Amino acid sequence: MLNIAGSALVMKEQFAEATPILQRAQMLLLQTPDLRRELAENEIWLGIAYRRLGQLSEAERVLRDAIETIEMFDSPQPSLLASALHNLAIVLGQQGAVEESISLLQRTLSSQIRSLGEDHPFVARLWLDLGSLLHRHQRHVEAESAYRKALSIQSTSLGREQPDTADVLSNLGLLHQAMGHHHEAEVEFRKALAIWEKTLGSRHPRVHTGYYNLAINLYQAGRIQEAERSARKAFEIEMEAEGYLSPTPYGASMILALVLDAQDRKAEAKAVALRGFDLFMKASLKSHPPVSSVEPILNGYLELFRHLGIAEHLYSRQLEDAIADAET
Repeated sequence: MLNIAGSALVMKEQFAEATPILQRAQMLLLQTPDLRRELAENEIWLGIAYRRLGQLSEAERVLRDAIETIEMFDSPQPSLLASALHNLAIVLGQQGAVEESISLLQRTLSSQIRSLGEDHPFVARLWLDLGSLLHRHQRHVEAESAYRKALSIQSTSLGREQPDTADVLSNLGLLHQAMGHHHEAEVEFRKALAIWEKTLGSRHPRVHTGYYNLAINLYQAGRIQEAERSARKAFEIEMEAEGYLSPTPYGASMILALVLDAQDRKAEAKAVALRGFDLFMKASLKSHPPVSSVEPILNGYLELFRHLGIAEHLYSRQLEDAIADAET
């Protein structure tokens, strides 16, 4: 029952709540040799929870334990092993072990294509994660190829107007943006946004992300007024959500402030930056997101404050406290 309850919380993205439950389940399952499959499943869910909380070394440890448990089974468990390898590859990639991560993803892809076929949704998920890893390490051509394979499978197996398909479109947009192809990025971002708004509603976190990404892309392309419209939509969603959009807080106020400043509206820009920062701080102290997700946003606010001429030293103590609290 603990295993079921913990996995349900992970699926709801309530990772902090899931972790102690899954830890307790693991202790009990380790004492019951006849429940090795349940132990392996629990270890995978616990690994996912650790990963999403930014506890990467713990995630790696427990996922390697899961793989060891699975390999002791009398009969092969390809789907269970694939899940463990998949999540371990993501963790290793986040820790900078790029080649090992790519190797694990490719190994998992090959095995799942053999057992599930080339057009299975899980195969699409693996292509998407491989693309994300390659993208993160500047291997853009390979990343685009992996994304397009994921998109082709998702479009066929799930349909083009599904949230998961939009995820792939959004990643393609980010890839084009990183390559400086702003028009191509805009096309993909708008496709993803249209799907998310239609299927998830206008205030969903993915919609927020879509407007946020689109605003940055338009700002970089010099289309300032259009960027402001998208940034305001993202900022409004953030304000309604009281600054916290699972699994991490975002900083739409940063891009909105930059857009306003670019139009010589510095007073508005400062007000937006401070409002966003205040809400971000309150949400962070309340929800305890992982420090790995908090620090880049805090540093972003410091850079923004310097750019706008806000006395960032007045907030340094708050920033230090927020980082220390997240680490705790």
